Amino acid sequence: MSPDRAAVPIDTYLDHGRIRDGDAEAMTDAAYAAWRADRNAGLVSVLIAETRDDVTTLNQRARADLILDGTFTPGREVELNGGTAAAVGDTIITRRNDRRLRNSKEWVRNGDTWTITNVRDDGSITIRKTGRRFGGSILLPASYVAEHVDLGYAVTAHRAQGVTVDTAHVLVEPTTTRENFYVAMTRGMRSNRAYVILDRIDDAHTESHPGENPDATGRSVLNGVLQHVGAELSAHETITAEHEQWGSIAQLAAEYETIAAAAQRGRWASLVRASGLTAEQVDTVLDSETFGALTAELRRAEANHHDMDRLLPRLVVARGFGDADDIASVLHHRVERATARPAGSGRTRKAPRLIVMALGEIPQGRSSNVPTLGGCHCSGRRVPVAA
Repeated sequence: MSPDRAAVPIDTYLDHGRIRDGDAEAMTDAAYAAWRADRNAGLVSVLIAETRDDVTTLNQRARADLILDGTFTPGREVELNGGTAAAVGDTIITRRNDRRLRNSKEWVRNGDTWTITNVRDDGSITIRKTGRRFGGSILLPASYVAEHVDLGYAVTAHRAQGVTVDTAHVLVEPTTTRENFYVAMTRGMRSNRAYVILDRIDDAHTESHPGENPDATGRSVLNGVLQHVGAELSAHETITAEHEQWGSIAQLAAEYETIAAAAQRGRWASLVRASGLTAEQVDTVLDSETFGALTAELRRAEANHHDMDRLLPRLVVARGFGDADDIASVLHHRVERATARPAGSGRTRKAPRLIVMALGEIPQGRSSNVPTLGGCHCSGRRVPVAA
């Protein structure tokens, strides 16, 4: 994405007061204070940081302050994944889908946040969805708690996949990738705010980053973030990307297609659920690291006028998945092969339906009662935006 194009969404966020910048300590304190203010106002909020160490520090700080201010009084504690502790009143996040762990209306999903309502002698706990005061309890066995539960006050951007809250406060560093920034800044239904750290550098790379510039600003760091693609490419993809760098229309279209696929994640998830896969297979696909690549391929196929509502179920029943290590990857391959040529090839060829959209757009279903940053026309439907 060219610097001029990247600047447009950044400037819009700046205009709406959603970006602050400063040194690491000041930005961490600012994000933490804003998170506490939102929580005290009754909102479900999350802190998002770049590293696991920062997340652990923020979680421990949050828990200590909540105990000190009397929000809850810890009694019997249980050890969570990574060695942290939690007690009745703590907010936790579950990290693995398990349909067997459920109440009458919902089951335990990866990325859901909960409040602990009881800790048992055997290490199992009862939980209730965050923000609810009554009913809906679920029992988590000790083995699940020890392996798949973390404190839920702060998370990494990678772990934030699937998290939906009222507000998100995001610590951004010069090393943050574009993909992680997009995920982090689309978690909040009401607002998403970035706190850009200016005084850290990337020790793992030889190339300079905005954080090494004493004159760096939040705007310049975010410009660098939007150029920092974290996805690993194959040798063929790297060569293709280098060629496309000199043909900006193709590169820009590919970038917009990828972001569009993420914005329509809910639609692709619904399509997968209706494809004929079993409930367990659906969960495996949605949790797969290659689900993002699959959604991008589905969007590309649909842009080339393939009817994916009809085609995907056919591809599912074409062959089984008994020996598949990654069902999402297998589906990606099948879709890619089946839609290698645009629908109508050999007859009157239709132009692909490309998408133009801006950073800050969110999946359908999210509310937008704050100033919006733009819109996305996806298959004729406008996607709302929460800044």
